[in-house]
Amino acid sequence: MFLRRPQKLKKINISLPKKKQRIYIGRNITSILIDELVTKKYNNYIIFIDSNVFSIYKNDIDKIKKLLNDPKIIPIEPNENNKRLECFNYLLERCCSNNLSRKSCLIAIGGGIIGDIAGFISSIYMRGIDFIFIPTTLMAQADTIIGKVGISYKSFKNIIGSFYSPVLTICDIKFLKTLPDKEISMGLSETIKHSAIKSDKDFYYIKSLINTNKKDYQKYPWEDIIYKSLKIKGDIVTKDPFDELGYHKGLSYGHTFANAIEGISEFSLRHGEAVALGMKFSAIVSQFMGIMPKDVFKEQNKIIKNSGLPITIPPFKKEELIKLLKRDKISNNGKINLVILENFGKFSVKKDIDSSIIEKVIESFNSL
Repeated sequence: MFLRRPQKLKKINISLPKKKQRIYIGRNITSILIDELVTKKYNNYIIFIDSNVFSIYKNDIDKIKKLLNDPKIIPIEPNENNKRLECFNYLLERCCSNNLSRKSCLIAIGGGIIGDIAGFISSIYMRGIDFIFIPTTLMAQADTIIGKVGISYKSFKNIIGSFYSPVLTICDIKFLKTLPDKEISMGLSETIKHSAIKSDKDFYYIKSLINTNKKDYQKYPWEDIIYKSLKIKGDIVTKDPFDELGYHKGLSYGHTFANAIEGISEFSLRHGEAVALGMKFSAIVSQFMGIMPKDVFKEQNKIIKNSGLPITIPPFKKEELIKLLKRDKISNNGKINLVILENFGKFSVKKDIDSSIIEKVIESFNSL
């Protein structure tokens, strides 16, 4: 896989303050990694890799090791417990003991958890070193790191982080062939979110590809799906890189509730599942406020269900959820702020949402 030359590929260039990021999307394109490392002439690098990916593609990783003069490879189990400060002492020690310098590079191969771990360490190690990301899940490809990396603290999802990006991202859709159906569903949640906040045209394009049981998902035009998803995200981040204008907050659609419910479940609920529930939660809030049309609500629920994502929430304490919503990164001063959808392609941030509305939404969630 790693040694085949790229066939067709799509490219997105992201220009951020003090950082330029290139994103490649295609099949059998991971050889671009070798070209990049040869061109940049890094003096050292470490590869952080999802332990599952390492097991499945061990022969390919061995070939990479030979080509790159035996770089240090650190397998990491992709769970939320490893996305906390306790894991970072160990990883920073490995960076130091392997003599990484400002002219070194961290390479991440895996899903979003591995990407965030490597990205956050890259952003703080020696005040910033280069970082290359090869996302291997649909979630990590369709919503790849652009402009932000984050880690969690206790029950607070991604509350510690940096404005930082990889210099290079390689979305090789070859990895998708080994993903189970559930992982495909997880990734579809982000493509749904991006299309919903962009336009009805983008939303109905995604909806037209997803049938009731995701038959033949291997035949989906993944290059196009991932390209469209990342183009939407890239355009938003480029216009508002430091989340100062309110435009960037559109990417938090569904995520305020998702972060909270992931924390309540102690991260047993997967991020893609939580985002799907978060989009429904925001939609119900929008309806309670008389904003979102009923047909938009129904269409969103339908595509979530058809993607194999949940539309009902497990029982939990309302007080705990409200507490976490108030602590979300887009909320402030103990007031709940929420990104809501007014229509496909039109979102807004509603501030100081009364807790009584949140309670009513929770009570009615599973019946709507």
